[in-house]
Amino acid sequence: MKRIINFFIIVLALCLISTPVSTTVFAVSLSDNAVITLSGEITEQEIVVKAYLRQNTGINGMTAEISYDTSAMTLKNVERGSALSSLDYMTTNVDTEKGYEITPFKINWSGDENDSSSGILVTMHFTVNETAHDGEYAVTLKTDRESITYIDGGVKTKSALIDGVKIKIKGSVAETIVTETAANSNNTSTIILIASSSAASVAIVVFTVVLIIKLRGKKAWTKIE
Repeated sequence: MKRIINFFIIVLALCLISTPVSTTVFAVSLSDNAVITLSGEITEQEIVVKAYLRQNTGINGMTAEISYDTSAMTLKNVERGSALSSLDYMTTNVDTEKGYEITPFKINWSGDENDSSSGILVTMHFTVNETAHDGEYAVTLKTDRESITYIDGGVKTKSALIDGVKIKIKGSVAETIVTETAANSNNTSTIILIASSSAASVAIVVFTVVLIIKLRGKKAWTKIE
């Protein structure tokens, strides 16, 4: 019986080694894509949302749209970060009277060469409107495949995996910030691939554990008899 259990343990180890885990699939499938993560914090006077650029293998142009609910929040200021610092930076639709209140707020980076720097793209400063209703309000940053370009023997395009944030407001005060993971349509297949790989590993583990429990239980039952 001990030999049988050891045999299945060895089989389990071989299956896990041969089965790609989620982190490996993620790294390979997103090797030519950028990753943008939004995170936020609440201070006494404002909500600060930062957009981080990671896994940047080279970008020479990008347009991002930042959306939020103007009935609940007011965007007071947007600061440029260190990422893509060699590219020209331009805001494309700031209203001379309303300022950043116009949404979506667009930002454009452009240059003649690839920039592979990572870090903070932009930092956004919001305040909560006095007339804001209780609820959750999303701050989103959106790009499409055509809006991110890089040079590799010509101009080519790439997509980005983007996370967003939700701000919970109660009584005209921001209480909680929740990070939500979201993939654009170009990355749907990547997420499915990760889920499939993870499910295969879990299935193997569950099958082997159940089998070992049954074998051990059978042995124990025999001893009792």
